[in-house]
Amino acid sequence: MAVVGFDDLSESQAQGLADESAATPQEQVEQRMDRLALESAVALLPEREGNIVGWHYFDGVPFKAIAARLGVSEPRISQLHARAMGRLRATLTEHGRAAAA
Repeated sequence: MAVVGFDDLSESQAQGLADESAATPQEQVEQRMDRLALESAVALLPEREGNIVGWHYFDGVPFKAIAARLGVSEPRISQLHARAMGRLRATLTEHGRAAAA
């Protein structure tokens, strides 16, 4: 069995090994910054709304399970979620304006 080093490959062979869909380092930093901004905005929400957003988006818990966990109806979870999304949009928009200034 022969071992081939990366330097031994032709340019076209080496390109075939590269993951073209992988994020660039700059994209990775931007994604990390976006996630941190989102986590900070979620932390500013009232506790119940923050829990709903965190459980649903960060932990993948469906609204039905969240409703059971909180002892409320699924439509109530939808209402609280909608209110939380509005607050998050406002916070992130304000954060974007502050960062641009």
